[in-house]
Amino acid sequence: MEDKKKDFGGLLSFVLVQFCHRSDSYYPILSIFFSGHANGSRHPRVDALVRYLKDILGVSGQAPVYLIIDGLDESSTTSAMPSPREKVLTVLGDFINSQLPNLRANRLTPDP
Repeated sequence: MEDKKKDFGGLLSFVLVQFCHRSDSYYPILSIFFSGHANGSRHPRVDALVRYLKDILGVSGQAPVYLIIDGLDESSTTSAMPSPREKVLTVLGDFINSQLPNLRANRLTPDP
């Protein structure tokens, strides 16, 4: 599983699976997501993963969610395409700007 988390879609899928294991409150959202992707036989696009993760983070009455993503500093930034790090930071920024009710954001600075 570690290798799958190294790409952006794999990271988002991993986070969604963790939500599935943590609370039955997310079942309706995840059920729609699962059935919308041929009951898991069709790989979802990254934008769909982001959309459903936002839906989960917007479920009212849930405990605060802290997403801790380690290793972003180990991601390459040398190509012309957006790096995995840039993609993650863009989506996290979008989540924060959306002011999702259950998401708590803290910025941790890297060790010098």
